Amino acid sequence: MAGSLPFSSSSLLISNASNPLVDSYFQNKDLKSRVTHLEGSQRTNQDSLVSKLSSRIQELEERLQGEERENNSLQQANRKLERKVKELKIQADEEHINLQSQMDQLTQRLKTAKRQMDEAEEEIERLEHSKKKLQREVDEQMEANEQLHGQLNTLRNEMRRKKKSPPFMKLVEEDLNNTDDFVAQTVLSRNTLGEPLTVHIGFSVGLMMAVYVAGGVSGGHVNPAVSLAMVILGKLKIWKFPFYVIAQFLGAFVGAAAVFGLNYDAFMDFTSGILSVTGINATGHIFASYPARHLSVLGGFIDQVVGTGMLVLCILAIIDGGNIGAPKGVEPLAIGLIIMAIGVSMGLNCGYPLNPARDLGPRLFTAVAGWGMEVFSTAGHWWWIPVAGPMVGGVVGAVLYFLLIELHHPHDQDEKTHEVEEEEEEEEEEDEDSSLKDKYEMIAMS
Repeated sequence: MAGSLPFSSSSLLISNASNPLVDSYFQNKDLKSRVTHLEGSQRTNQDSLVSKLSSRIQELEERLQGEERENNSLQQANRKLERKVKELKIQADEEHINLQSQMDQLTQRLKTAKRQMDEAEEEIERLEHSKKKLQREVDEQMEANEQLHGQLNTLRNEMRRKKKSPPFMKLVEEDLNNTDDFVAQTVLSRNTLGEPLTVHIGFSVGLMMAVYVAGGVSGGHVNPAVSLAMVILGKLKIWKFPFYVIAQFLGAFVGAAAVFGLNYDAFMDFTSGILSVTGINATGHIFASYPARHLSVLGGFIDQVVGTGMLVLCILAIIDGGNIGAPKGVEPLAIGLIIMAIGVSMGLNCGYPLNPARDLGPRLFTAVAGWGMEVFSTAGHWWWIPVAGPMVGGVVGAVLYFLLIELHHPHDQDEKTHEVEEEEEEEEEEDEDSSLKDKYEMIAMS
């Protein structure tokens, strides 16, 4: 106890010498001071603890308030969700009702469609049965018709043998008057013995002479496009058309061979023996047409359709008896002038071939005579344009002339033409053998 009290050594000496009362006094005083010290520290500790407890309580109160706010927000959100769930449930019920009604309608429609399909299948079976029955009847009728046609064809062949048909070689002679020679002279002489105008003149005169030579036998057709137009208008029998076309192509082929043979030495001198379609010494264009560099495939096709359409349109106007026409014997001259007009106005693009036979026949000759297959592959396989374009143009020209001109001729002229045709047919029928007539009538009656 004495070691823990804050007293000096003198005090200790006094205390050791004093009586017990002094000791108890000092002990009480010391206890009081210690109690006071303990009370002060206790109050300090209590104050700090109270302060901490207060701050903790305040934090807890703030957290409690935040949780209450969150709880209120959650309750509001929960109420909103409950309302939304109720609305969605109501919508789902309505959609379910609608879907159920639609399902009922679809079921009803399916039943109706199934019933209709069953009826359609029954109708199809009935039609199939009728079709088989009709097919049997058609087969029987076709057999009878084939027998009848066989007999009729036999009689017709016998009758045709007695009729005069245009000699095939006369048709070939039309295109032997080929105009490639004018182009050859101009090209091989390097324009010293010709120019574009002389080519146009020579081409027109050559065509005119071809019509004069064979016009009385075959009508002077040197162009398949013109022949096709005549077939469409009924001015040429369709069975003659293949023979005309073959003759025209053969004539053009033989004419090209004649030009090459006549100018063979000039060709060899001009080309040094190298026959080509392109280049400075090209000679393929003497025989067939090739496009200019600026010309497209579509442009070339339209060029040929328009040019040939104009040619056929003018030819039909010249030979039409119901139109002004041309005096008898002058028709070839008028046609030659048409060719010259087209040549001088439409020769820029590709040289106005206007004639599939005139272009393809010589092109075939050049392919086998030394120029090779380059004549077909050059210019993006141009070769089919002067073949297809004029054929289409001939049809267009014929249809336009018929619809715009020939269809509007006076009716009297048509009656006269019909009467003349009937008289010619009667005269031909009178020349037929009487026995063939009897057989024909018997077959026709059966």
